[in-house]
Amino acid sequence: MISEHCPMTHPVAFHWHCQLLDPVAAFLDWASLATFAAADRSARESLCSQIFLTSLLASRGIAPPEPGLSFVLGLEALAVAEGLQGLSQDIFFERASPEIRHEAFARDVVGIARLCLAHPELSVYVAGHCGRSAPESIKQQFTSLRAESVCSELRDLGARHNRMYMCGCSSVVAERDIIAAGGGAVDFSKAEVRLELRSGPLDGNSLILEWGRKVWQEVPNGPALPEMEYTEYPPQITPRIPRRGRPRSASESGASSSSASESVASESRPRSASMGS
Repeated sequence: MISEHCPMTHPVAFHWHCQLLDPVAAFLDWASLATFAAADRSARESLCSQIFLTSLLASRGIAPPEPGLSFVLGLEALAVAEGLQGLSQDIFFERASPEIRHEAFARDVVGIARLCLAHPELSVYVAGHCGRSAPESIKQQFTSLRAESVCSELRDLGARHNRMYMCGCSSVVAERDIIAAGGGAVDFSKAEVRLELRSGPLDGNSLILEWGRKVWQEVPNGPALPEMEYTEYPPQITPRIPRRGRPRSASESGASSSSASESVASESRPRSASMGS
């Protein structure tokens, strides 16, 4: 049982504690705040109080949240929200290419990867797009490749502990959005990133931060689309089980090695395709 004289249950003492923490917190980074909160129960209750978090929200310049961002007040959610400032959910590619544009990579991909490194609980969803003029036969595969390119770059930049999911949208979202916008020119040489942060299992895995849009949901003047199916990145590969039977001869082994080398070589050759966007 907590005594009524406990500093965190007495209103005057609680207000005094917050007043002491406010100026100190202004000079602490998010990792230090989290460490401070974990060290002491009274500090944790102060740092996680609505009074303190609202003050911190304003002092860090996070309010009001930018479009496409929603979160529940909490230290980690605020840390992610601050890190997202200035980043775009749209990762643009060179025209008719799975290569990310330099400026999009340097600012947005690197910035998102930095956040993922700091917050391994963040889940990443990437939806690849292309324009309406791309050849119909390659749209699905090509947009999946764009989504995979973003995931691959994030992983190469160190985001190895985050769950990532990818989806190729063909030109379905582009067609809907362009018509909804009045038919003007819209650049859909891009992939869209959505981030989710959830509480731990003890708190019901509830959603505490979301950034980015669910591309299948309705837009102004545009209908909802069938929900997109995402696959996990990297794809889960089922290991091959060696067949039981006689051992392979040296000549068979050599032929197999030669075939594998040729396959790797062919995969490493640059691929090209002619497409609209």
